[in-house]
Amino acid sequence: MDDELLNRFKLEATVFPEHTIHTTYKLKRQQGPLREPVETKWILQDIIGHGAFGQVRLETCVKKDLLGREMSQPRAVKRIFKSQMRAMKIDYKHELAALVRLSTPEYKEQQIFVDFHGWFETPEALFIAMEYVELGDLSKYIGEAITEIDAVEVANDLLFGLKIMHSEGFTHRDLKPQNIFVRQKRPQSSHWRVAIADFGISKRVADEETALRTTIGTPHYQAPEIRCYSIIGRPNEAESYSSAVDLWSLGCVMVQFVTGAVPFTHEAVLQRYCRNDKHFQTDPLSTKLGQEGVDFMQKLLAANPEQRPTADDALGHPWFRSRDDIPHPLPEVTQASADHNAARQTEPSAP
Repeated sequence: MDDELLNRFKLEATVFPEHTIHTTYKLKRQQGPLREPVETKWILQDIIGHGAFGQVRLETCVKKDLLGREMSQPRAVKRIFKSQMRAMKIDYKHELAALVRLSTPEYKEQQIFVDFHGWFETPEALFIAMEYVELGDLSKYIGEAITEIDAVEVANDLLFGLKIMHSEGFTHRDLKPQNIFVRQKRPQSSHWRVAIADFGISKRVADEETALRTTIGTPHYQAPEIRCYSIIGRPNEAESYSSAVDLWSLGCVMVQFVTGAVPFTHEAVLQRYCRNDKHFQTDPLSTKLGQEGVDFMQKLLAANPEQRPTADDALGHPWFRSRDDIPHPLPEVTQASADHNAARQTEPSAP
């Protein structure tokens, strides 16, 4: 990682228990090259998440818009304890490398990744400032009534994000509902939009074929090759894995999103599946999805990683090409519009 590029995103900060002050500098044009410090205060509002390495804080800052009106601006700040990262042998520069590279204008405008605002640190902790996504993460919506078109839209966004990550040489390695944030959803909007976040254990490799070896991730979404399970058709001595692990995780996320349950609830079930070379059982899915949707999930959940599609290949699956044929839910009818329609129907007709 180029330190110069990394430092470009570093924020000068003084961290207090209940707030953080950032200092930037602006030129005083009338006094030559002198720079005037400008302080911005971010106030801790709440702790909105906990993870293996720290916590996520909701902070707000009062700023003035172009018309001089005061507006409260939120952000999410991930605080990561350096001692825990050292214990797990995780280098925080890996996450920063992904955040910086995926924050270029060409990717930022796609809104497929949660916006990265910069980073700062203390001797004890690393802080990563990010966009606050008001609708929260995908785990909040597991168990809701999900239509097939909802699933198509979410899967499409996630595959597009993974395609970008993999093209840049990054493997996420911990894709799960808690790391997927909802920008918009039905019925409040006309369609679903989601964004990928949390590159804490992402790994950059020299090329797509370079092997990864660290056992890491979240068990229910972790590919069998990361767990070193015996997989039919794959040499037992194979101890490495590739970005195909993200496609497995995506399959697990999508099955849970559609059915409300993860596909493999116990290790023994997953081990038998890997040894028997059988297709993933489709009973829960087939009541929610058409044949092409079920086939898509089966391909993502191939036990042998060499049989899984790449993110780019998966985007060409017929399930996405046939989205116009999938029934779309009707727009939400609010009580006000319902009352209005009822009133119109009871109006006397013109003589």
